Amino acid sequence: PAMQLSSMLFPEPEAPTTPVIPCWQQSSLLREKPGSFFAIFLCMELLLISGQMLVIPPFGATCVIAFVIPDSIFAHPRNIIGGYLVSCIVGLLILAIFGMTPLSYALSVALAIAIMQISKTLHPPAAALPMIIIVQNNILCGNLILTVFVGSLVITLWAIIYNNYLAKPKHSVYYSVKLPWQQLNKKQSIVSEI
Repeated sequence: PAMQLSSMLFPEPEAPTTPVIPCWQQSSLLREKPGSFFAIFLCMELLLISGQMLVIPPFGATCVIAFVIPDSIFAHPRNIIGGYLVSCIVGLLILAIFGMTPLSYALSVALAIAIMQISKTLHPPAAALPMIIIVQNNILCGNLILTVFVGSLVITLWAIIYNNYLAKPKHSVYYSVKLPWQQLNKKQSIVSEI
């Protein structure tokens, strides 16, 4: 009876139709580490040289996306840079309007996510930035926007260079630009097959 109850509450998962390959076997474990190491190192060096030593913790999560799963839509340069800028501006505006209140935390994250979705710049690590801005409460607007822009740009540029030219296997799915007529031809070929 106990086994039957256990199997009813926690049924065995169905076998997947396609084989699941653990992430540590999909690519070399050493491939991602130099990419993320140098991305954060370059960010911190540039910010130290410029005198803008503000640490943005979500940059670490961005490195996971940019170097471990670079084929993700969230690793697209538009998503990384745009997502951080949208979240930064939203966080600063909500802080200026509502101050440091529970409402400001919730509203800033929800609004940042909504604007990132509308602008097609959704980047999950960037959604944490408005909360960091509100917690800090004393960050100067210009310094923060500059730090976020430079950091996201450095990570993006290094990801493009590293993933396309230095890492094996090469990942360039979301780093290449498709021209409008190239997408149109693809759609026309799909329609002609029907």
